Amino acid sequence: MAVSRTEVEECWLGQLLDDNEADRVVASFNRVEQILGRPWLEASLRPGVVGPLVTLPIFLLGIQLDVLAGAKGAEKLIQRLYAREPAAFSELHSITLCVGCDNVEIEIEPLAVVGDREKIPDFRIRRPGEQWVWVEVTRPNYSESAQVAQQAAGSLRDLLERIPDGMEVQLRFRADPCEEDLSRVRREVERAILGQTIDQPNFIIHTSAATPVLTPIGGDEQARPISGNAIARVCGEQRAVLSVRVPYTDLRGQQVIDAEARQLPKEGPGLICISTDHGKYWRSLIERSFSPKIRTRISAVLLFSTASLPGQHGIEIRTAGHLVKNPHARAALPAWLETRLHQIPAAFHIDRLGGTFGG
Repeated sequence: MAVSRTEVEECWLGQLLDDNEADRVVASFNRVEQILGRPWLEASLRPGVVGPLVTLPIFLLGIQLDVLAGAKGAEKLIQRLYAREPAAFSELHSITLCVGCDNVEIEIEPLAVVGDREKIPDFRIRRPGEQWVWVEVTRPNYSESAQVAQQAAGSLRDLLERIPDGMEVQLRFRADPCEEDLSRVRREVERAILGQTIDQPNFIIHTSAATPVLTPIGGDEQARPISGNAIARVCGEQRAVLSVRVPYTDLRGQQVIDAEARQLPKEGPGLICISTDHGKYWRSLIERSFSPKIRTRISAVLLFSTASLPGQHGIEIRTAGHLVKNPHARAALPAWLETRLHQIPAAFHIDRLGGTFGG
């Protein structure tokens, strides 16, 4: 059963579609319905929740699914999209960023021989008669640094007894803490409680008023992602809070890059696409990681991020990104692909709010 314009307006958008966009939006919804099914489509509905933020992701998905029409092995990715695997949506988005014309061949999860082993990269693309470009896609998982933060907060739990009611002690490590770092924190925390900011090579401590809502995440002065954990002592309406933040280090980042590179054959161009909101950190990390002797099978790395932002015609979904070329690569990306990826805007241009990707 086809999706009608009225259904989109009433069930998803909550208002009338612009006549100039209606056919395109409805066609996109029907593509999603045709490929993933009506139950999958209707699962996006929430009682009383409508608007552009509900409609736009489905509209964009329908456009992206159109790219798979002639792709070999497309059913493999479609099955994962049906299961709503987050990685599958990143891979589909990467394909649409790389492929912009009809004369590009796409193969999903092709078999590749890497050394004496068989690997399965996420996809490969080429123009007829050219070499295949092998592509791996990843969205970094920062759970390891979150676990380190949790362990550090647990080991410092005894400090809660020394924190006055109504105070939060914020502790940010600049690397994974060792036992010596934890011991130094215990020695320095008294000065922090008295109002001093403690700035040591491996950590910084300062205090603020304890609040009911704490979000120990963000980035540090090196633009590295930060994960955090907080523990509290509550007595009535008063509370004492210890929050611990730990950065996602270069070592972890390099492990991600190396894991993806191992899926790429040594012959031909290789591209890694990284979906991340921390483009500045990953850009500097990748640039430092390239050398004449290692990671030479990586031709380039594409950093990209997507956001829902206010635009001239209401809320829009936009992508920003940056292509980092490897000057030591064994094989360069074909010119057409490099040109296309360089056309991705490097910043989110928001009229009133401002905002950039990757610094």
